Amino acid sequence: RAGKPWDEILVDAYGTGGFGLLGESDASECQPLARAETWLASRETLWAPWLRRIAGFETPHPTPRICQLRHGNPYADLGRGRIYAYGIASENDRLAIAHEYLHFGLANHPRGRDEDFVERTARQLLGVQ
Repeated sequence: RAGKPWDEILVDAYGTGGFGLLGESDASECQPLARAETWLASRETLWAPWLRRIAGFETPHPTPRICQLRHGNPYADLGRGRIYAYGIASENDRLAIAHEYLHFGLANHPRGRDEDFVERTARQLLGVQ
């Protein structure tokens, strides 16, 4: 009732042992993917004019960090400002980063939860069918 965030409530109840999602022990750590971060930063500039036309898109500031994903599907951690991905070696890798980047830019808009729209837009950004 005091309006505390859930993590503060858990710390009050259980101490500061640390919390994470089951199976995601590396979620609190970030091993940066420098090449992927450089790639995304260069694409932000190229994509900006096109993205400004999307209702509700807000350019993420700062640009999300890109962290090495060990297993599973790429994802965006909006709270920590991170994208967990495998890199930029393949078209699919780059598509995943573009997709997750759009989740950041549309975080305050209902379309940010529309996976079909986000995927379609990411494909358009990269010119992928």
